[in-house]
Amino acid sequence: MAIILGKKKPVQQPAEQPAAQEPTQGAQLSGVAHPTGSAKSMMASAAAKQQAAPQAAKTGGMSFLKRGKAAATILAQEDAKAELSSNKNLSFRFWIPKGKSCDITFLDGALADGMLDIPYFHQHTVFMSGTYNNWFTCTADDEPCPICEGGGQPEYVGALSVIDHSEYVSKKDGKTYKNQIKLFIAKRNTLKVLLKKALKQGGLAGCTFNVSRTGGDKSPNVGDDFEFDQKRTLAELNQLYGTKEKPIKPLVMEDELKSIHLSAADLRKLGFGSASSPIGAEPAPAEDYEDVL
Repeated sequence: MAIILGKKKPVQQPAEQPAAQEPTQGAQLSGVAHPTGSAKSMMASAAAKQQAAPQAAKTGGMSFLKRGKAAATILAQEDAKAELSSNKNLSFRFWIPKGKSCDITFLDGALADGMLDIPYFHQHTVFMSGTYNNWFTCTADDEPCPICEGGGQPEYVGALSVIDHSEYVSKKDGKTYKNQIKLFIAKRNTLKVLLKKALKQGGLAGCTFNVSRTGGDKSPNVGDDFEFDQKRTLAELNQLYGTKEKPIKPLVMEDELKSIHLSAADLRKLGFGSASSPIGAEPAPAEDYEDVL
């Protein structure tokens, strides 16, 4: 223990406290002066508890229990989400893990007026239920879009059909799958690359490419490098990969995309719109709109 030697200091008398300020008229009515600092926080907390008391009494102090309008709103959203999940795309969307490559064959993508003759539309990618694998068409062409109202930015995309020649084992049933027909959604930059390839080959239909995803997390999920291999007719592709039960043919895009084409009213049932945010949902960040599907 350190001991400091020296003269003993005189004991300081506590400073005289300033006189309390004259309370304002509002404070006089309640008989107390205006609180400051921590007192304000304590009073605000007490007021919040008082305000929440009726609701807490109804739910037994458990705020996760919903009643009345709050319960009805969430029930409507859950019904809408259940209906949406039961009407998912008929086919899987094609994608490549970063740093990987595989072979694909396009089944459509003819040329018309110097453009790919495929369906184009504006698509929203939304983070929901822990994943970005949630897509909705933008309704702005027909009616105000609730997702746009909430700050979501749609991306202009084109839809094609491809045969994915890669082989994989399903985690659900343990079966090995290969040469599966999948939905290929291409965003703006990928569409430009594919158009150049199509102009050289007289269209994409029947063209096989070795596709690589050479970039990182922000690179297009569908690949950013397309190396042409060969071009075959639909009959030749059926001889190689088709069966009587599952012939090789392009997807019917109206069927594939109908599950993501919801009206503005249905989107609002899910909670989208300027008035409220959907449960567990938020727009994808800007970097996710560059072909990251």
